[in-house]
Amino acid sequence: MDQLPVTDRTKLRRHPERARFDRAALDAVLDQGLVVHVGFAAEGGQPFVIPTTYVRLDRTMYLHGAVASRMLRAGDDGIELCATVTLLDGLVLARSAFSHSMNYRSAVIVGRARLVGDPAEKVRVLAALVDRLIPGRMATARPPSPHELKQTAVLALPLEEASVKVRTGPPVDAEADLGWPAWAGVIPLAMVGGAPQPVAGAVGAPPARTLAGPTVAAAVAEGSPVERRFGDWVLSDDRSRLDLARVTGWLAASYWSPGIPRATVEQAARHSSLVAGAYADDGTQVGHLRVVSDCTRFANIMDVYVAESQRRRGLGRALVRFALDHPAHRSIARWQLGTRDAHGVYEHEGFRALGFPERFMERVMAAEWENRVGPP
Repeated sequence: MDQLPVTDRTKLRRHPERARFDRAALDAVLDQGLVVHVGFAAEGGQPFVIPTTYVRLDRTMYLHGAVASRMLRAGDDGIELCATVTLLDGLVLARSAFSHSMNYRSAVIVGRARLVGDPAEKVRVLAALVDRLIPGRMATARPPSPHELKQTAVLALPLEEASVKVRTGPPVDAEADLGWPAWAGVIPLAMVGGAPQPVAGAVGAPPARTLAGPTVAAAVAEGSPVERRFGDWVLSDDRSRLDLARVTGWLAASYWSPGIPRATVEQAARHSSLVAGAYADDGTQVGHLRVVSDCTRFANIMDVYVAESQRRRGLGRALVRFALDHPAHRSIARWQLGTRDAHGVYEHEGFRALGFPERFMERVMAAEWENRVGPP
């Protein structure tokens, strides 16, 4: 795994257990975020924090703005910058006011930015910035004129000194507060897009996708695929992309369903509320997950699998988070899953051992492959 160096400026002092220093975690936050807050000290030492948009290209974050911007002038002078991107995933309501919190993923980058002077690099970055937010937009929008390029400055901030902090899961109440008569739990949050609003004289159709794929409203209303970028992969619920032959090979070699036939895999997919895949840029499927749910109160995660060559890069957790955040699952109150050896992966997403196991029962039907391995 590609690890970020831990420096005195990036070492977490509060809740260090929430720190992530793998580059895949950093890339995932930056690729999903929309706004970065950039802190710098201007003339006279006066601190400022400016919100702006950005694009990540490999190991560099690019910022843009007017050439007269104080932030961009500061960067040109070689003043150190601190950039922060935060994704808010939920409100965490505890029984005590003191223990209320939020579920979030945040990235902090510190470093010295350089002013992009090469015209070709500047054009490439600005095009990538537009296409990142609305894929394919530069193919239809008028490109910037030479005068507009002169009015625009671009800064390149290396992604070499950074940290990621993640909080997931339910509230953590003190034992003395567990009997307090107040509702406790998590209220999931997600950024959603509304219906496009054309201006007078607009021609053609509006963009079908934005940074996070189609808007949630469009995905739910029209059955459009929901997609999300995570590092080097695209996570998608588009069943037409599934490589069921590959998935069958994975599951048939797993400890929980050895020898499972393709017909059974296909039937399970048909009757699942969600079947998600992770795909490389060439379209090859490298991960799989499905959910069995009534899409109102209960959901069970099953058949989570990541190709051997892609493991230990956070992809399994990303697939689970994709399922938890999926618009079809907004009202789910109880999630369950079975695992033999991946407890740590799921604990990061708030899963725990059954709180009241005496309340649960099961009925396991005899089957040849179940008898060989037992429950997962």
